[in-house]
Amino acid sequence: PLFLEHDVAGAGQGAGEFGGFFDPFAVAALGDHRGLERRAGRQVGEELAAVLAADPSTPLIDVREPHEYAEAHVGTALLIPMATVPVRVQEIPRDRTVYLICRSGARSWQVAMWLAPQGDDVVNVSGGTAEWAMSGLPVETGL
Repeated sequence: PLFLEHDVAGAGQGAGEFGGFFDPFAVAALGDHRGLERRAGRQVGEELAAVLAADPSTPLIDVREPHEYAEAHVGTALLIPMATVPVRVQEIPRDRTVYLICRSGARSWQVAMWLAPQGDDVVNVSGGTAEWAMSGLPVETGL
């Protein structure tokens, strides 16, 4: 997969929503973050659609808030809001690649950067649900 195109300077955006588990100071303390980027791939909506078509059981975690998820989400996505990831981490499969999605790819990137150092094989869906929907791919509503 392609690699993340974000830099550490943008990593703190929305950190408050993650309950302090991921903040710019923590990222700065990591020093060379490139190793994390190599372990957390990047995928865009149309590429994800192909992955899901090939294997509908592919784990896809939506890290947005419930009201955002209810408005529109990828049909197979499991809702685990970003702030709850640390306490619900056991629900995330560890035996296969997990795709992470949010509205634009920023929050899911933060979650990917938190999971990757723990050994999880994660891929951030760059562009998120917004790009997915703008590409004309199907979305579902409701919880």
